[in-house]
Amino acid sequence: MSVTYAPELSKSSAAGIGAFCGLVGTVTANTFRRLPVMRRPWTHVIGVLGCGYLGSRYVDARDWAAATSQRRWEERRLERQRKQSFSGDYPSRYGNDSNNSNSTQH
Repeated sequence: MSVTYAPELSKSSAAGIGAFCGLVGTVTANTFRRLPVMRRPWTHVIGVLGCGYLGSRYVDARDWAAATSQRRWEERRLERQRKQSFSGDYPSRYGNDSNNSNSTQH
């Protein structure tokens, strides 16, 4: 089974897609309300700018999430390696262990 990923989006293309979605959203909202399509053009500008900004921020959020996920995965991998390499060197914290320095012998 092969996994296909979405193509890499640049910040400008993500902003363009967001701006287009903002325009389509405001035009569609006016259409559903049976208003003139280009009524209040400033709402279209706000929709285009707002969704364009969110589209550009999406790329940053995606890159941050990927870097964070990779860093956490690497930290877990290193922790597992550390535990495996030191597993026989230290006495057990729990239970009766003859090498445990905290146990008292009577």
